[in-house]
Amino acid sequence: MKQFVPFVLSNIERGNKFTWTYTHRIFKIQQLLQTSVAFVSPLYFEPTQRERVNLEEEVSPEDGSVRLVNRTSYELTVTEFRTNSHYIFWYKNVATFVVTILVPLALLVSSTTTCTILACIVR
Repeated sequence: MKQFVPFVLSNIERGNKFTWTYTHRIFKIQQLLQTSVAFVSPLYFEPTQRERVNLEEEVSPEDGSVRLVNRTSYELTVTEFRTNSHYIFWYKNVATFVVTILVPLALLVSSTTTCTILACIVR
């Protein structure tokens, strides 16, 4: 850490604008949140709730009167959107692989490479 500070100070002294401003950081966080919401939003359209209303006649054993009984049932099912083969392949498989594996791996490799280069320059 002690070796990294002189490089950053000398970099700023040379006039390179490598520093991030507060608004720039807020903008990056806002972009990240918008991208995350956009990536997760199709999950909202996958399930659907169905309501089945069954009106049954029930005869009372005591007096023989007939009354209607409401037997409502709810079930959670998937929509056509979730059973679409293109959606499953491109969003569930490819996009999820890219977002959860390739992008973090690329960021890890690039940050490691950048840190290694900076360490070599400082020495």
